[in-house]
Amino acid sequence: MWENGARAGNPPLYEGPSERFCVSIGIEIMRNIAQAQIATGLGDLHVQCDFLLQNYDLRQEARTNEVESLKNAKAILSGANFR
Repeated sequence: MWENGARAGNPPLYEGPSERFCVSIGIEIMRNIAQAQIATGLGDLHVQCDFLLQNYDLRQEARTNEVESLKNAKAILSGANFR
């Protein structure tokens, strides 16, 4: 059935140059998609990192206030009187 000698029911993987070209184009497209996804991921990571760096002082102050509040709450629950 196939001209290149393949058995009936089992089509050959490649039938000629045009099929090889299509496969190579498909591989190139997949590479480009993967590179685009990596670039997008790196861009998102960069934005998140910038946010953390820009808000570092604010986050540090908030954390210090939270720790101080927890220490006060622990002291009150342990019986300390702040009045």
